[in-house]
Amino acid sequence: MINDTRNQADARMRKSITSLKEELTIRAQEGENMLATRVSGTTLRADLAYVREYTRKIEANLVVADNLVDNKGYFYRIEKQAGVSLNDVQTLPAPPSDTGSLYRRIPFALQLTGTYGQLAAFLRSVETGPRLSIITSFSYRRNAPPSPLLMLDLNVELLGKP
Repeated sequence: MINDTRNQADARMRKSITSLKEELTIRAQEGENMLATRVSGTTLRADLAYVREYTRKIEANLVVADNLVDNKGYFYRIEKQAGVSLNDVQTLPAPPSDTGSLYRRIPFALQLTGTYGQLAAFLRSVETGPRLSIITSFSYRRNAPPSPLLMLDLNVELLGKP
């Protein structure tokens, strides 16, 4: 009977030791995770600052749909830089915004005249300028057969405030 009691006590102790080892492994893993989080905290703060700065830049360059003077002026400034002739700028009806969207698309139709290089410079400026844009369609055609000038019909959407 004493042996049975001793065997039962040994079994409980082994079970207890196994349980404590499992608990120690779990707590050690939690500690390592906490240490990794603490060490990466500086990187996370730097990443967050970076994201906030770019969000601020995006917000600063959003188009306001009703501000036609600024919106068209944006394209006229690029016209001067590229050396093209901006024949027409029209604001098109905006597509319906997604529900809960932070931004909206503001579409424009432009008609330009210039050399191939000038028109390419205009397109590049629209693509790389401060306003976020998507060129949705474009077509080139020769202005008059002997002339080096081309005409460009361009549809572009600028990112705007809702």
